[in-house]
Amino acid sequence: MSESEIETERRLLEAAGEVFAERGYYDTTVREICARAKANVAAVNYHFGDKEALYRAVLGHARKCAIQEWGKDVLATEPAERRLLGFVQSLLLRMFDKGQPAWFAQLLTREMVEPTG
Repeated sequence: MSESEIETERRLLEAAGEVFAERGYYDTTVREICARAKANVAAVNYHFGDKEALYRAVLGHARKCAIQEWGKDVLATEPAERRLLGFVQSLLLRMFDKGQPAWFAQLLTREMVEPTG
């Protein structure tokens, strides 16, 4: 994949994450995502196949970013209580944060309230 294609894919993931977090899966359109990402509407099909595959990719991207950003404080060898406390604290920090990391938790929260397939 070229640098341009990688950059387009990254912009689509970020824009989709923001829009899915704001509107939910069902009220989000591919056109709105592409407009925010400054990408051609066909880019979603090229990079992800369809809206559902893009949504799955966004969830995976959010998980990967969250682990990189907040997963390093609590080791897997810690007792379950300590891991749960670390998870809840990081979730609350993300939910009330602003900017890019904030949509990770907002998306997760929206998924709990309005689950998708």
